[in-house]
Amino acid sequence: MVTYDREEVGRRLCSRRREMGLTGEEIGKRIGKNGRYYRDIENGRCGMSVEMLILLATEMGLSLDYLIYGISPDGRNGRLEEQKQIINLLSHCDGRMREGAVNLLKVYLESVSE
Repeated sequence: MVTYDREEVGRRLCSRRREMGLTGEEIGKRIGKNGRYYRDIENGRCGMSVEMLILLATEMGLSLDYLIYGISPDGRNGRLEEQKQIINLLSHCDGRMREGAVNLLKVYLESVSE
């Protein structure tokens, strides 16, 4: 039986917020609440309405399946989230840095697949 674990949801939200480079206060403002309310969600101290769950998933670019159950839409348990994390990291780079990072990733992937 699958159950809703608000502490796990909070951990996933916290991880994504950090990836986005935002504070709890900033997320609170984005969802029309104060930072303390959002931090309580992240720490698993309070639940939230379905509407708030949808709003947070939308604001943070997460699927509801991943947010609630830790399962990405493709069923690969976070692989999509890892891809989003890579894209997010690359989006903070200038063109030259991004090209270098992509080339490094290619070299690494080629070396481990041999």
